[in-house]
Amino acid sequence: MIAVATFAGLVFAYLFGRSFFLSRQASVILAISYCAAQVPGTFHLGLSYAHSFLVLPLLLLSIVGAKRASTKKRYLAYVALGCGAVAVGFLAGYFITFVYALIFAGIFSLFLDVFSASLGFTRGVRASVALVAMCFVGVLFGLPQLIPLYEYGPFTSRTAEFAQEMAVGSGVQLLDFFRFLLP
Repeated sequence: MIAVATFAGLVFAYLFGRSFFLSRQASVILAISYCAAQVPGTFHLGLSYAHSFLVLPLLLLSIVGAKRASTKKRYLAYVALGCGAVAVGFLAGYFITFVYALIFAGIFSLFLDVFSASLGFTRGVRASVALVAMCFVGVLFGLPQLIPLYEYGPFTSRTAEFAQEMAVGSGVQLLDFFRFLLP
């Protein structure tokens, strides 16, 4: 399953490049570099990481497709595809990686909207509206993973109590400070 999820991530990265008007060769380079940019050996973490790997290119493909859709039916199809990407991102279980993907997708959708502001308000904010809809529906589908995540939040190392415990004694070490701030 890890190989299937990784291959799907490569395919979605290639399709994103093609939908963003890159040539075939540039899209292949984009897909391979996306895979190579992942820290070598991180796929041994398991299926959740591999599924998180495929979410970002699928989400970006959905945003570009929704932005450029010529009919309402195609727009809704791309939004539904993005809803699936967000749901997979939440259900994969590697939540921090997916939050980074969502932040990057939000910046990318704002980038698309800013450069198409001359098209008018309804077509100008199309990517951002699509991303908000994708996130809303994706959160609803991802609730089986989000509810336990919220309940187990106090037991993680990224809480205020953890920082206070680390401050007792020899003081907070620099690496512990970065571990607290950065996932």
